[in-house]
Amino acid sequence: MTMKLARILWTTALVAACSGSAVTSPTQQPTATPVVTEGPQLFGGSGVITFGRSYDPDTLEITGPTSVFKASTKKIAWSAALSEAANAGELTIVIARVRSSGTETLIDKENFDVSNPDSDVFAGAEDLAAIVGRKAGDYVMRYLRGSTVLAEGRFSLTN
Repeated sequence: MTMKLARILWTTALVAACSGSAVTSPTQQPTATPVVTEGPQLFGGSGVITFGRSYDPDTLEITGPTSVFKASTKKIAWSAALSEAANAGELTIVIARVRSSGTETLIDKENFDVSNPDSDVFAGAEDLAAIVGRKAGDYVMRYLRGSTVLAEGRFSLTN
């Protein structure tokens, strides 16, 4: 399935409920469009998002996992093994910058349709570095059902 990543500002209450951290609003618009693929129940529900250069389209597992990328990297893949089945027709992906103090700044939020509510694994690949402005730093991606965090993973960009 395809989804357009578009900046939608969250209310501080929703983001704080998801992360437990203070949140400020972003100022830069992303332009990328990732492809998110959902798959059958493969991982057993770890609630972890794994990053790398690519994923296996048959298993949705990351090949060559890593969480550190150069800010110039054009494609970062991820695989989200939800802690439980989606149990919804729509989920949300969020990306936030994580400061050394632990506070987070929301970078992007996008809702996407889930064709099979029993799915508990999703994968995608996109220019995440462009979405976060190619700025070196630490970032978190979350899959949410409402305010419930189903999976979370962190990645870093370096110069």
